[in-house]
Amino acid sequence: MGIVYEEPLRLSEVLEKTKLKKSTVYSRIKKGEFPKSILIGGLAFWRKTDIQQWIDEQLAHRDSSA
Repeated sequence: MGIVYEEPLRLSEVLEKTKLKKSTVYSRIKKGEFPKSILIGGLAFWRKTDIQQWIDEQLAHRDSSA
């Protein structure tokens, strides 16, 4: 099985997808409640699958609490 490449997301894309504020993203990362970023050339990126998984988990938690 080889390595699968996926397009990384920049912070602006993460904020758009999650509807969170920048400060909230970094606060949740510190608390272990949000996927950590990957530094590439000094810039922060997130794996698209990590962000989608986080969104799915939030929806599942919401649905199970209803």
